Amino acid sequence: MPLIFAAYQAARQPGMGAIPDAQGSTFRVWAPNAAQVYVTGGFSGFPTDWTQGLVPLQSDGATWSGYVSAAATGDAYRFVILCASASLDDASTWLWKMDPYGRDATSATGNSLIAVDDYVWPVTTFQMPSWNELVIYELHIGSFDPQDGAQVGCHGQARLPAGPRHQRHRGPAGG
Repeated sequence: MPLIFAAYQAARQPGMGAIPDAQGSTFRVWAPNAAQVYVTGGFSGFPTDWTQGLVPLQSDGATWSGYVSAAATGDAYRFVILCASASLDDASTWLWKMDPYGRDATSATGNSLIAVDDYVWPVTTFQMPSWNELVIYELHIGSFDPQDGAQVGCHGQARLPAGPRHQRHRGPAGG
């Protein structure tokens, strides 16, 4: 059975994801169907075995949140989500998730990193384009142009079909 690294502490900061302050970090994630959610990471006291250092988060119905005083900017972390059928005694039933609101990560499939959101936007006003000037385009790479019919396509395999209908969206030929 894993060690629960720290008792629950109430979240101190608003917002989603990992929000650091001078004393630690607030963690918040949306997981409405979870039975329990934990956060774990380099701050857990077990830097090589995160299964041994879980910090429980508290649910408010749809989001789970808590505060970890040992978690600082730069620490790697993941959320551990237990569904109704999962067992705390069996780590193979746990869902290990990167932070969907994470501000930094070790890689696309790695761990989230606690980061300060200190970017200063150079433009302070934004004007939404009118509907007749707005362009919305959605492409699901995973279902577009797989190389073999049994597998899902990936980013490197995606190709737009050739032809005048698609050419006008990409600009003039040769430029």
